[in-house]
Amino acid sequence: MKRVRHCGLLLFASFLILLIAFACHSSSSSSSSSGADDDSSPADDDASPADDDDDATADCRAYADDAPAPSGTCAGNPNSIFPPPTGPYCIGTTVPIHLVDPSRGEPFTPNDPQARREMMVQVWYPIDQNAAGERAPYMDAKTAAYEAGVIPATWVHMPASAFLALQSHAILNAPPAAGKKKFPILLFSPGLKREYQIYTTMIENVVSHGFIVVSINHPYISGAVVFPDGREVNVSLPADEEGSLDLVVGDAHFTLDNVAKWNVDASGAQPLACRFDLDKAAMYGHSYGGTTAVGLALVDSRIRAALNMDGPALGKAPADGLGQPLFIMLSDEHETDPNLPVEWAQQRGPGFAADIHGTAHMSYSDYPAILHNFAPNTPLSTLDMGTIAPDRAFEIIDRYVPGFFGVYLQGQSLADFLAIAANYSEVTFQSKNVGQ
Repeated sequence: MKRVRHCGLLLFASFLILLIAFACHSSSSSSSSSGADDDSSPADDDASPADDDDDATADCRAYADDAPAPSGTCAGNPNSIFPPPTGPYCIGTTVPIHLVDPSRGEPFTPNDPQARREMMVQVWYPIDQNAAGERAPYMDAKTAAYEAGVIPATWVHMPASAFLALQSHAILNAPPAAGKKKFPILLFSPGLKREYQIYTTMIENVVSHGFIVVSINHPYISGAVVFPDGREVNVSLPADEEGSLDLVVGDAHFTLDNVAKWNVDASGAQPLACRFDLDKAAMYGHSYGGTTAVGLALVDSRIRAALNMDGPALGKAPADGLGQPLFIMLSDEHETDPNLPVEWAQQRGPGFAADIHGTAHMSYSDYPAILHNFAPNTPLSTLDMGTIAPDRAFEIIDRYVPGFFGVYLQGQSLADFLAIAANYSEVTFQSKNVGQ
């Protein structure tokens, strides 16, 4: 993957004051018949008659986001090498879903004017702790073959069979959590040359805290995109990465449109109907996927917050700034990016930045754990995986991701989120505009 690095000192040099005051967004008191949304407050009350959380169908009015979460913690899969989930829900997932956008052509195949833009997505969602069933495969054979043929797997001669032997914590096609609780939506986008599968641990952990994650593989941008008919599209890096940003932002926008359609599917074929909280959507991603998250937030008002993990500042964000909450997480080896401090300076909404010392660009993926398991005698630092222990990196990242989205999508404590850094000497943290 092309690394986009930036020295944390460059970003943080001008911003040294940690503000901890916080004021909730104003909430509307208009009636639901007017289409108003009282969900602009992080502490939403679905019992309010002014709440438009029927999500476009009367059938969803019985579903609420304020039902309590279960007690305890999901035990996870004891046969998985990855850290178990830290939240109270266990994880269910769908098979990969094929989406075709009839309104957009495929710019990577200009000689085929009939080709439409396609993508593959997968949905992870909360399930009960006592749910049983078949564990979801970590990845398919063609994706495993692709990953085995690129770095860092090639550095340790890791075969495709080793990827196929990995086990996730998710249960395939499990029923969603009992009751009529709906959950905030998170879109996830991987980095250039990579697929969402190698971020499974981070995805599953945030789901265990009460979110639905919809992950996207972008043809010609992601590493290997495998379609149900057996076609495989490998990466064809764009000559103009910034120019291709609109393409992947469009993929994410189209995916969220489909989520809205799934939510109102009254046919019974969609088991997650009414479980998506359409008023609480956000996006996150790694590297180019993090840039995509910011790009979508700029053009789609449905996105309440964006999290950029070690990605560059491209597109309109450096000039326009983002009005929604933005969290930037950086590794030690982030390339110098002159646009990133500009984007930070232009940030109009609440802004947060964390530099996690000892991490490398791929510390946000499953690769540190995978390589440590496959080649335990090879120092991860020699494989460009940083100097921090994989479990320690996972712990920090897996506290910050649900912590950030918990504040802006679940009404959780901002003070608790701001206090995370005090527990980790590896983290340099700062914020701005948190009183907005």
